[in-house]
Amino acid sequence: MKKWIVTGSVVVLAISLWAQAPKGTGGGVSARYIDNNDGTVTDTATGLMWTKNADHGRMSWSNAAAYCDNLITNGYSDWRLPTVAKYGGAAELDKLLREGENPSGAWGGVKGTPFTGVQNNFFYWSGTSSTNNTDNAWLVPMGNGYVYYSNKTSSNYVWPVRGRQQED
Repeated sequence: MKKWIVTGSVVVLAISLWAQAPKGTGGGVSARYIDNNDGTVTDTATGLMWTKNADHGRMSWSNAAAYCDNLITNGYSDWRLPTVAKYGGAAELDKLLREGENPSGAWGGVKGTPFTGVQNNFFYWSGTSSTNNTDNAWLVPMGNGYVYYSNKTSSNYVWPVRGRQQED
């Protein structure tokens, strides 16, 4: 009899957890994001906090870095450009919206996440400069999540993040 009670409890617990998952996520990539209801979203896979609105406009890399450094929103003033795993940076922007830990893993997309204003077909700056040419910085298009580079004077989108930079 105890065996059936334990099994029943496990089934009830599993059903309860499934029912609490965000609708339409199936426990996928969007289940890892917590809307803090203050204009920020926490990524539970990395511990990083992102602005909920991913559209802070387009600007050069130096202007994007200054924008993040001077941003004060929702009581937080320690915003910065996210890094990428290329050439020694931590996987942050290139890991965002991906299933699993690998930046080149399955693309999860934005659907079902709490983020707004994501520019799927455009590039977002990272704070990681190219080691081969410091006039370039790495960037990521949210449509596929792969990493590219561009001259720092070009105009690309900005998505501020806060939290410690992690080593992979």
